[in-house]
Amino acid sequence: MKTGVHEWDEDLIKSTIYAYDVAEILGIELSNQVDDDYLAWHYEKSGLFTVRSAYKLALRDMMNNHSQGQGSNNADGSRELWKTIWSAEVPLKIKVFA
Repeated sequence: MKTGVHEWDEDLIKSTIYAYDVAEILGIELSNQVDDDYLAWHYEKSGLFTVRSAYKLALRDMMNNHSQGQGSNNADGSRELWKTIWSAEVPLKIKVFA
C-alpha cells in the first residue's frame, strides 16, 4: 500500500512481484479500517500473546508427541534422526550412548 493513502502501490507491486501474481494482489480489496499493523498470536482470539496460551500450546504438543510415541523413523519410513546422529563427527563412544 502507499504510505498515507488507502490504495495499492501498483508500481512497487509490479516491480517486485511476478507478473502472473500482480492481478491477483491488486484484486484484493483493502480494508476500510485504518488500524496500524501488529503481530498477532493466532492461538488467541484476541491476537495477543499470553503465557497461558503458550503453556496450553506446549502442553498440547507434548501430549501429542507422547501419545504418538517418539519413534526412530518418520511417518514416511525415513530415518533422518539416526542418519544425522551417526554421521556426526563425534567419538564413537558418544554416538553409542547418545
